[in-house]
Amino acid sequence: ASVERIVFDKTGTLTTGRLCVEDLGALRSLDAGDRRRLYTLAVHSSHPKSRAVVDALARIEPPPPISAVEVRELLGKGMELREGGRVYRLGARAWALAPAEVPLLERRNPRVDLLFTRDGTILAELETKEELRRDAAREVSELGKLGYETFILSGDGPAATEALARSCGVPATHAFGGRSPE
Repeated sequence: ASVERIVFDKTGTLTTGRLCVEDLGALRSLDAGDRRRLYTLAVHSSHPKSRAVVDALARIEPPPPISAVEVRELLGKGMELREGGRVYRLGARAWALAPAEVPLLERRNPRVDLLFTRDGTILAELETKEELRRDAAREVSELGKLGYETFILSGDGPAATEALARSCGVPATHAFGGRSPE
């Protein structure tokens, strides 16, 4: 059996895996209570996007996490906190919003890859950025010269995945974003 295709996961494989929240404006606009809820959600997760939120809040002023609340992680979707009959979510847009609002957000800013919501209402829209590994484009190019087809598969949105694919020489038709762990 010979290998013909190589499928890369994006984050941490072709990229450094270190994400950052570029614009802190959305975080600064949150009231202190919501900033504390967001921090509580993010600090309970090891996902790179959550780590980016923790780092961004630390640049502002990290609030103490809320204790005695139910925080759970839903694989491939995000983090959820229940407090006082309200549901706060940090995660993928389709999961964090009420279904009817998803197309509206798609039209507003397709680069937003992380939402903080309360009961399906947007509190903060966040865009995370990541850096391509220095040798990624060269390695992908070398694999192509050796006759391998290269692909990228990611849980990040299609636009971010296609942009990264272009930057390392993978055809856009070989870039699949918005995929779940399954």
